Amino acid sequence: MSRVTEEEEQRLEFEKLISILELVGLEPKKYSGRGMRGKHCVAVHTDGDNATKVSIDIMSALATDGLNPQGSFTPLQACELIEWISNEAGVPREDSLGHGRVVYWSTVYWFDASSEDDDSEEVKRADHMYDQMKDEALFHNR
Repeated sequence: MSRVTEEEEQRLEFEKLISILELVGLEPKKYSGRGMRGKHCVAVHTDGDNATKVSIDIMSALATDGLNPQGSFTPLQACELIEWISNEAGVPREDSLGHGRVVYWSTVYWFDASSEDDDSEEVKRADHMYDQMKDEALFHNR
């Protein structure tokens, strides 16, 4: 059994957060927040909602989906995702953009398409999970 490297684990977290944000109707963006020294993380732009409101909206959407028989997740899966985003993904931060805000997860690093050279089994599983979650969400939202 192979061990998951730190980079593979970070990529799995990236894929999971991207999937969650897209499934609840948010558009993930690449962002370099304060004190990140040029590293990029996952973020969403808002018209003014702060990090707390965005977090609550995400957890509420996941819970609603989990309770919907036609939803993308079972209630248990929804609870696990809520627990992950509220504990493992880290506390989201926010920056003002003048006419809006950016809410970002500084501990979930952004992976560009150019960094997809890694063909490890963990990365393939993450890619498959991401594709499957998107397909299910598109199917259920028709």
